[in-house]
Amino acid sequence: MEKDLSRSFPPDQKYAFEERNGVIIRQYSAAFSMAYDKKLKGMIERRMRQSIFAIASCWYTAWVNAGQPNLALMNNKEFSPEDLIEFESLNNAWKQAAIKGREHE
Repeated sequence: MEKDLSRSFPPDQKYAFEERNGVIIRQYSAAFSMAYDKKLKGMIERRMRQSIFAIASCWYTAWVNAGQPNLALMNNKEFSPEDLIEFESLNNAWKQAAIKGREHE
């Protein structure tokens, strides 16, 4: 399907250049990616969702096989002052960061 789409897609619209971590990279353009997704009938997102469900199922099965322990009782670790400072720093950076990536429909 990618080969067929590449043949029918204008070569100057197939790729786009984007800066990531200070480096300019070539990647498929948004138009090409959307056309490819349409050709695959949403398979990529469907497979990603299936993999998320599979991982969640593994974790849930492990928890059930462990006897369904109360997870609240396992969180009794006291953090050092250095750990708390690092946590707050990371949490603030996360809250103030710009959202990266494309918006979901």
